[in-house]
Order: sequence, then C-alpha cells, then structure tokens
Amino acid sequence: MKIAATSSEIMQCKYLIADVYHRNYKIYFSNDIFDLNAKIEPYPQRYVMGFIDGELVACTGLYTGQTYVEKYGDITDQDIQRVLQEAGMTGRYGKSKKRELTKFVVKEGWKKKGIGRFLWTASHSRHFIHIDSDNEDSMIVCCANQYIYKHFYETAGIRTRFLKEFPFYKVHEFYRSPENPMDSRLILPEIDIPPEAYNFVLPGEYDIVGKD
Repeated sequence: MKIAATSSEIMQCKYLIADVYHRNYKIYFSNDIFDLNAKIEPYPQRYVMGFIDGELVACTGLYTGQTYVEKYGDITDQDIQRVLQEAGMTGRYGKSKKRELTKFVVKEGWKKKGIGRFLWTASHSRHFIHIDSDNEDSMIVCCANQYIYKHFYETAGIRTRFLKEFPFYKVHEFYRSPENPMDSRLILPEIDIPPEAYNFVLPGEYDIVGKD
C-alpha cells in the first residue's frame, strides 16, 4: 500500500477509477468539465494505491480542494457548525479544512478477496487524509448510500455524523433508490476513526486475510 507520488502513479489510479466507474455506472471523468446530470465527475486530487505482486489492484481517492459534498450536496458552514456543536468540538475543528474520501475501487478479478476492506482501512490513515499543511486539523466529509454506510463505515467502526440528504443527480441513478437513499455526513478523524485505521502506516507491505 502506498500514496501515489508520481504522475505515472496518479495516471494509473485515474485509469482504474475511470474504467470501473464507466463499466459499472456509465460515468465519465474529467479534470476540468463537471456535470453530474451528464454523468461527468471530477477526478480526485490524491490517491492511495494497493498492489499485489506489482499489479495495481485497488485504489481510492481524496478530494483536497472544494469537496464534492460542499459543491454538490448543498452543505453550508452552518450545517457543519451544527454537527460540531453537537459533538462539542467547535473549538477544535471550527475553521478546519475538509477532505473527502471518494472513488473507492477494486480491479475486476480481485474482488471478494479482502482487498476492499483492507484498502478501506488504509484510506482512513492520517498519512493519507492529512496533508502537511493541514497540521492534522482537517475534517472528513462523505456522501454515500445506506448500504455503504452500513457495510463499510459501521463494519470498520468509523462513526459518521449526519449532515443532510444528498440532492438527486442522474450520475447516481444506479446506486441510490428510495429504499437505499444517499446522504452527506461528517467524520471527525481523531474521535470517529478507530486508532487501528487512523494510525495505519503508509507505505507498507501487509498480508491480507478474509473476504470483502
């Protein structure tokens, strides 16, 4: 597992994400043209990679500028402040930057081998979600359907704090429904992410046991 550092590594991650999302959801990606109703999404700016025997088999991204939730989810500073006040953390995170974990993918042929859950843990590492200039003060926002929150966040012991329901866009037509709605949430890393995930060391080599 490692954080993508070179232009070649970043391109590998972009290609894998674009391939998986187009194959499964008919979604396209761009660096500068975004239209969720035309199913064109922005690429993340930062990536963590998972290799097996030198082959890139999984990756996930991080929005480090304006997040997807802030840009498309109708989330305001007041929404964030409300949740921080409820958590008693306005003094710690009041003006912090926001990051967003996004575009979590496993290459075809490598699913159901435990890689997804392992990458999920690694992606919540302080080494990935914080950048040097953050001084570890950044908050995490996320948007997902209820299946993802239950199957990945809750199973990993990661607490998510409800912000509001996510607006409907055509880009989400294949993975949201009235029975499986989508919403935006907030994660306060130091108290919401279990130590084994938050302190996960990157880069590193690990043995994987179990299934997704």
